Order: sequence, then structure tokens, then C-alpha cells
Amino acid sequence: MDLHDKEKLELDLKSLYGIFKIDREKIKQLLYSFSKDPNYYEITLLESSRYNVKNKIPAIFIYFMGCESYLLLSKDSSIRFDIFFSARVVPLIRYLAECLKVTIHLNGFEKKIKKLLTVRDSKELDSILYEIFTIHQYFIKFKPSLIEFIEETDKKTPDIRMVTTEGIEFFIEVKNPIRRSNYHSEQYKFISQLLNFAADLYNNEILQPGLYELHILIDPKKIDKILLTEAFSKISELIKIENQQFRLERSSFIPDPLNADEYQLYPSPTYYKKRANWPMEEAYWDGLKNFFKATMIGPSYIDELDSDCFIKYRIENKEYRERRDYLPFKLLFEGLEQLSKSGENTILHYVFERFTSKGHRRNTLKRLTEETFHKNFQYAAIIFNELEFAIDSDANFIFTERAHPVSTLNSNYTPIVKSIFNFEPSEIIEDDGEWGIGAD
Repeated sequence: MDLHDKEKLELDLKSLYGIFKIDREKIKQLLYSFSKDPNYYEITLLESSRYNVKNKIPAIFIYFMGCESYLLLSKDSSIRFDIFFSARVVPLIRYLAECLKVTIHLNGFEKKIKKLLTVRDSKELDSILYEIFTIHQYFIKFKPSLIEFIEETDKKTPDIRMVTTEGIEFFIEVKNPIRRSNYHSEQYKFISQLLNFAADLYNNEILQPGLYELHILIDPKKIDKILLTEAFSKISELIKIENQQFRLERSSFIPDPLNADEYQLYPSPTYYKKRANWPMEEAYWDGLKNFFKATMIGPSYIDELDSDCFIKYRIENKEYRERRDYLPFKLLFEGLEQLSKSGENTILHYVFERFTSKGHRRNTLKRLTEETFHKNFQYAAIIFNELEFAIDSDANFIFTERAHPVSTLNSNYTPIVKSIFNFEPSEIIEDDGEWGIGAD
């Protein structure tokens, strides 16, 4: 699947709008409205759930807007385009359209679609999408006698019931831990707000343009803001300021100039790479804060850049990093408990996203699997489906799925689907080395 094929994306959107009975012009009107909103970025990724609940906008409308902005980018400079958001939602929407062409008639789909169109929490929307992708894969691979979504009740039940052509019944559960832990999200937002004062220093020419590196040595919430402000007020004249709370350094990196004969998309991987030496694969730093002075063409293009300032930051506090890197064991155990009531013919798909900044997950998942054996959970297989949404330096969308199956003795007789996406083989990596989960 060519993720940059705009003609096929156009067809997929028309198909979904028809199935869902959505007025496409309404989606475009929402996009134009949000493009004029200075708080636009609050609706994407990190803050989308809170924004949607407040404004009563279905989460899938936000995903559609991410696709429409990609289609309209070259035609209308008044559209606000977030390439990082679009790189994530385009593969999901494209694959949803492919799945619904084949599996929409299955039992339980009507209620699943209704829920898909009403949830305002992007995390909940992702979970529904992954359930649809999973049932689609089992249906097209095994052509079972019966496969259906199990109706939700007050009691916890598996997501999918399947009866093979041999008459054997299997139950499938799909679990999707949130993209970022609440702890991670709270800290991310706190640090971003903590550094807002730097914008005033930059605008008042106290903090000079350039690249600065901040190492936070304690719990970020315990940092003395006055002390940090004083450090940023002086760092332009110094090379390094260090104390027990943080270390602040002025980088010697010399940024590349932007092309004078063309508009520069902002935000974009090209801009961050040229101006801040910030590649998408960067795993060391936890975040980047950016201020700039420029003449803009619409909300997403820089015409002439006067100056810019970047703050890379990393939290060195060990307790924070351990809590941030935590992969929820509880959710996996809940899934296995739901399945255990359905016998041994059970399969669990644990779908999560790869964040290179979290490092390698090999030991974490080995420990998690060992715990399932110690707790005597009965299951045929667990498949860890690790998804990576990325952008290369040329702004190409990249999607990769890495499937890591963990099987028990009776799994030889189990119809297992490893990958829940059905993209081209080159985009699917099964059994990524020996427990090759996390940053390469």
C-alpha cells in the first residue's frame, strides 16, 4: 500500500464517508475552522481526547481531518497541516477502508461501527480500529465457518468468537495500552508549560537564537522555576550552567539555512533536521521546545525565517524514566483473565506503539511473559503487535508492524494471525530477531 497515493486516499475517504453517511463538506469546514484556531495543535495526538470531549467532536472526525489536510496541502495554503499527525492517521484510515470492503457484513459489526462514529476519545477509537483490523485478518486468512464480534455486556468477555471449518471454537481478545502513560503525558505537558517562560526571554532578545540542551536531574515538578529562568537568562553568554537540579548547555551546532526559493513546511522533519539536528529516529532526547520569528504563508508555511530557538530536554531522573518506560502489565493480565473463562483455545493480541525514546523493550516483555506462566494463565498464544508510525527526512510516511508471537504447547493447532495489518510484505516484520522489541 503506497501511503502517499493521494488518488487512492481520496477513493478510500469517499468510500468511508458513504458507509458512515458523513457529509465530506462538514469535515472540510471543521478543518478550515480549526486552521484558524491558534490552539489547533491541542486537538492532535496528545490533547485530542480532552479537546474532543469538551467540543463533542467524534475522534474519527479528527482523523478524517488529518487525511483531508494532507490532500489539500498543495492546493490551499490556508489549511493547517500537521505532517506528524497525518503520518499516523493516514495508514489507519486507509486500512479501515480496506477492511470494511470485506468484513462489514460480519455479526456484531453494526454496533461496532456505531461506536466507532461516536467515541470522542482517540485512545478508545484506536482500540476499536485494532479490533476491526484483527477480525479482518482472521477472516481473510482462515475463512472460518463463523467469526463475529461478541456483544459487550456488564461482564468482561473476549472481543471476537471464531469457529473454524473443522468446528473448533476460538476466542480472541485485542488489548491496546494507551500511547503514552498518564504519568508520561502529565510530565510532558508540565515540562512544556515550564519552559514557556523561555519564549518571553527569546522575544525580548534575552535568550539568543540557537540550540540549547537541558538535562533535568530531579523530578521536573521540583525544579525551582526562578533558578531555571535565571539560567536561561544567562546561558546566551555562557557555555554551560550546572547545579543539583539541572544542567543547561549551549550547543555548538550550526543550523543549515532554509531554501530561500521555496516555502518551508512547519512543523516538518526537514525543518527540525536542518535547524535543530533533530532526526525523527532520535532516541536520546525526551522532547523539543521551539520558538521562531518568521513571515508565514498561511498557518503551515514559513516564507522568510528571521531567527529560531530550540530547547532539547532530557529527564535524567531514574524514577521518572522507569515509570515512563513502564508497559502496562495489568492490561495484559486483564485480557488473559477474560480469555481464561473461555478455555484454552484463546488468543491475545497486545497492540502497542514503538517509541524509540523508550529504548529496548526486550527484557520488559520477557518478564511480562514469564509472569503469565507464573500466574498459570491458560491460553494458546499471545501476539505482541508493535506498530511504528514514522516520517523520514524527505517527509515520506513510513509504517511498520513488528509481530512477536509467544506460543504454548497446544498452539500448533491454533489458527494464529501474526500481523493485524495486511500491507505489503516489505512493511511487515514478523519475529523481529530474538525479542527485538523497542528501539533498534
